[in-house]
Amino acid sequence: VFGVVIGVNVMLPHNVGALQDLNLDITAVDPMLLIFGLIFYILGYFLYAVLFAAVGSIVSRTEDLGQAVMPITMLSLVAFYIAIFTLGTPDATILKVSSYIPFLSPTTILVRIGIGDAPMWEILASLAILIVSILIFGWLAAKIYRTGVLMYGKRPTLKELRKAMKAYKM
Repeated sequence: VFGVVIGVNVMLPHNVGALQDLNLDITAVDPMLLIFGLIFYILGYFLYAVLFAAVGSIVSRTEDLGQAVMPITMLSLVAFYIAIFTLGTPDATILKVSSYIPFLSPTTILVRIGIGDAPMWEILASLAILIVSILIFGWLAAKIYRTGVLMYGKRPTLKELRKAMKAYKM
């Protein structure tokens, strides 16, 4: 759907003129960047969806949801800011390190791929770490969901969650 919308917008007469004025050439975009962008977008979505589901299952009232998801939201903002602020310095250590951290890699590795700084083995290693992280956090989120749904009423503390997970042999 995104591709169709982008394609239609690029072909509109008033947008073609605007792109020519900016000297932007869409054909110069590396197709591998688009492929890896789509892969990391989907996997990043799965990772954050699993994290939000785990946190959402702990919260019993809608009013508490904003406060509960704030740390996850901050993680996504950190990834965005690292990617944006290191565009001018693609060899920055923080960019290289963050491309292996699963919460940050869907955004930061794309900067390295787009600039052409990341070798294929680093891209694949980042992808593997992200997939393993999705599986681990998915398993953990399922356990938290099971515990969080069964414990209704007040918001459980971390100690109560750990105790309940042990009781259910999780």
